[in-house]
Amino acid sequence: MTKRVSRAEMRRQREALVASRSERDPLPEDLQRRAEQFEPVSLDDLLWAAVRPLFLTVIASTSVRGTDAFSKRCIALAAFLAWAQAEGVELTVQTVMRFDLIDTYCRSLSKRSAGSRRSHLRSLARDANPAGVPPPGITYEHNTVKAPYPAAEMAAIRRISLTQPTVAQRRCTCAVVGLARGAGLDSQDFRHLRRRHVEDRGDDGIWVHVQDPRPRVVPVRRQWEDMVRIGLDGLRPDDLVIGQSATRRNLAAKVIEKATILGDAPKIQVSRLRTTWLADLLTDDVPLAVVMAVSGLTSARTITEVLGHLDTEADPGVAR
Repeated sequence: MTKRVSRAEMRRQREALVASRSERDPLPEDLQRRAEQFEPVSLDDLLWAAVRPLFLTVIASTSVRGTDAFSKRCIALAAFLAWAQAEGVELTVQTVMRFDLIDTYCRSLSKRSAGSRRSHLRSLARDANPAGVPPPGITYEHNTVKAPYPAAEMAAIRRISLTQPTVAQRRCTCAVVGLARGAGLDSQDFRHLRRRHVEDRGDDGIWVHVQDPRPRVVPVRRQWEDMVRIGLDGLRPDDLVIGQSATRRNLAAKVIEKATILGDAPKIQVSRLRTTWLADLLTDDVPLAVVMAVSGLTSARTITEVLGHLDTEADPGVAR
């Protein structure tokens, strides 16, 4: 037995909809006429009589003005409301026009029709019941990987780091460049890095125990061990390698900002130093699983972008 919606309930729904959408222009006369005259061929008269009041309420809220799109929404909405009635759902805008209920309905459809029906119904839900629509998920902008430094620019950056005018500037700049270029550390890796986390084994190399949020152990490339040692000079075990507080942000970038750089020198960027380190590993045929482990990456997207900057053969422009 189908449920009938009283005239009072129909009026209440219309009034609520008008109040929530007072700033929206009413449907054009031709679309309003289409809605009033619409009769789905797949529903019997009794079922259509039960769901038609809510159908008219919801379709009146649509922001669509194209005739074809409007007709498709009418068809999708009528079928959805008939399903909701059969499922025993209370026929109100607030209870029916919800994303979760729409998704449940669409799972009962064939794959061929589910996608378009879902799109039409979600659009109607946004218009008719905005309070019941979940907020959009947070999206994070992806910064495309820049090209690795060519060898000449990397040599200039080494020179700049080693010739800073004060001992403190030299130590900090060498620490940032040596660890970013030699071990692939990025800005967040420096925040909690203390002297005791960098293990100097002499002839057996330097091993960096990177802390949260991406803990891992990374060996420093041999060519950059000298700069890392300069960057650690004079530090006590619990001293931060750079900065005085682990709560400060962009520590590595601030070190570079304070460095003395004269003439037409390349811009020093920690992210690009890390990219050059990654390119170094990839051109040395280090297994991808090892590259992923020591870099702290969880997907191969960055690796793919770095490879896009490299020749399929040995690239003479990549700094070694």
